[in-house]
Amino acid sequence: MNRASNEPRMMSQRPLAELAIIAGLVAIAALTFLRQIFNDALGYPDADRILMDGVFFRDFLVDLPLLEPYDYIINYFGQYPALSLGYRPPFFPFVEGLFNLVTGVEIWSSRLALFSFALAGSATFYLLLRRTFDWLTAAVATLFLVTTPFVAQYGWYTMAEVPVLSMALVTLYFFQRYMSGGTTLDLALTAAALVLALYTKQTAMVLALWMVLYTLGSLRLLEQLRQRRVWVTVILAIVAVLPLVAVTLWMSDQHMAQSVGVGKAATVQAKLQTDRLLALPEHLYKLHLTPPVLALALLGALWALVRRDRRLWLWLSLILAVYLLFTYIANQNSRYPIFWIPAFCALAAMPVGFARPGTRLRTALVVIAALVGGYQVWQVYAKAPKFATGYDEAAAYVLAHSESPTVFFDGYNNGYFTYFMRAQDPQRSMWVLRGDKLLTSTSIGGRNKLEVHIEDAEGIDQLLDRFGPQFIVVESRNTIKLPAHDVLREHLKASDDYQLRKTIPVDTGEPSTRQPLDDLDLLVYEHVNRPQPTGGVLELRLPVVGQTLQIPLRDIGSR
Repeated sequence: MNRASNEPRMMSQRPLAELAIIAGLVAIAALTFLRQIFNDALGYPDADRILMDGVFFRDFLVDLPLLEPYDYIINYFGQYPALSLGYRPPFFPFVEGLFNLVTGVEIWSSRLALFSFALAGSATFYLLLRRTFDWLTAAVATLFLVTTPFVAQYGWYTMAEVPVLSMALVTLYFFQRYMSGGTTLDLALTAAALVLALYTKQTAMVLALWMVLYTLGSLRLLEQLRQRRVWVTVILAIVAVLPLVAVTLWMSDQHMAQSVGVGKAATVQAKLQTDRLLALPEHLYKLHLTPPVLALALLGALWALVRRDRRLWLWLSLILAVYLLFTYIANQNSRYPIFWIPAFCALAAMPVGFARPGTRLRTALVVIAALVGGYQVWQVYAKAPKFATGYDEAAAYVLAHSESPTVFFDGYNNGYFTYFMRAQDPQRSMWVLRGDKLLTSTSIGGRNKLEVHIEDAEGIDQLLDRFGPQFIVVESRNTIKLPAHDVLREHLKASDDYQLRKTIPVDTGEPSTRQPLDDLDLLVYEHVNRPQPTGGVLELRLPVVGQTLQIPLRDIGSR
């Protein structure tokens, strides 16, 4: 009788315990992903472009230029030349734009958009482990994931890694449900999630390879290929991603160089070099995972093999797909294989799932998992975020003092300066002119497809007179390392036509967290006695796509 009376209480306590654990996981995720959320100085290469992509969608939704969308995009890029739309897919920036629309153009708003992806991905990861094991195992795996330092750090900047990883986890969840339940709805949701993942970042193509490997290893590939609904879904998914494919092929030179490689780098012999075959395992234990999670993952995989547990293949097939694709891809960026980190977190939680409930072993494993989670949070906070101060201050000075609707900027951190010019100017009253578009231009930095447009002081004067910026802002050191940008700095310093009005020290920490920007100042020069600008056509060369944008700039005499 006592046992029967205790059962309802135990059943009611389990949901409460699970809810408490879920609330704790959300709090821990906020602790790791939202670190220094109100610090506008945090920055990362490429994150500035994705920030501006989000602002573009916000402004597009406000203006709704449906009759002339292409002209709107071209003119917007001319005014704020820090967009990466086209080269990068639009889904995450679109969500950013929605957040900016509600809260205003703020970096913290864009980071909240990213955090919404993190929560969605973590939630589906939890649900997936809960379906295949139990809620405690799911909680442990999710704890490992949201505290993994390599993953958490990409919540500090508006990078696409967390959003694409999250969309991948959504895809995994629905695909596993489809493979276990066989419903057409789950198949359709899998396709929708996969398409959105690809529109978040092209590296999500690894999911298609994973689906093939998973069904092949499960001995169900022929079963799936015999189904009409599978073919219909595949065709619809392909049609849905055709616009993305078209744009990617439009920029095929750069994309092909980064993926397949060019010349000797594209040969089979190059792909089979020992250093390339070992690159991803090296990233795994040096960057992607902490030692305790990797050790637990190896234990979980071994334990599953001994048990001959079929649930192991779900995660091993994902690891195999990631290894095959990103070993083949020419650009061995450590960010790209981020997809396999949840697989190892799931393996690391499996010992908890295999241990019998109520035993000392299971209790000990849960305690170890909690300690590992705490260790990883400590590691997250031991890592210094990348930052560079001063760019918002320079933008604020220009906006407060400029009578001209144009400002000229030359430097490495041009994207963040452009972002702050837009964020602090709700009327969108000024145009940003970039030195690395007008003096020189390259494809994705460096000297790739380098074109030099102006090489001497006379050409610089003609350019500045033509478009009439009252203020010229330069980083004190030529981080672009092309001679034309040294000529610009020397000319600004030597000519009486330009007066230094403000010097803003750039702080990047000690030791420097952003080495290209360490030990330099932002110099704000005023073009005194500037002639009436003639305006005309602003030509922006884009070597990455082999095009030149021509944007009329007229009536730019005063702001």
